[in-house]
Formats: sequence, C-alpha cells, structure tokens
Amino acid sequence: MELLRISETAEKCRVSERTIQRLVAADRFPQPVRIGARVVWPREVIDDFLRGNDRPGVEDIQL
Repeated sequence: MELLRISETAEKCRVSERTIQRLVAADRFPQPVRIGARVVWPREVIDDFLRGNDRPGVEDIQL
C-alpha cells in the first residue's frame, strides 16, 4: 500500500494543500489516516475518489 502525504495528494488532485484541508474539513474529500504525527492517504483511496462520479466539480466546491 502506497501512502501519499498532503503535498503528493494535492499534486495528484491538482489543487493546493490548503484546498485539500478545506475539503477534508467540509467532509467533501476522503479523511486522512494518521500515522504518528503524519497525515497520509492511501493512493488507492485517492485514485477511487478521482474516478468517482460523486466527486464535486470545481463549480460545486464552496470554501
């Protein structure tokens, strides 16, 4: 299982790290996994999210 840090997750999703944080807080993005002080996402979770039809479009995101 490959784990992505927030910087890698943001790059893969083509958004800023702050946008990832906002989407997580709004429950519009998969919740991260905490490993000690690190916050990571399993790559397959992000891949599934990006392929999903329930993914909000840019116009739907309210920050």
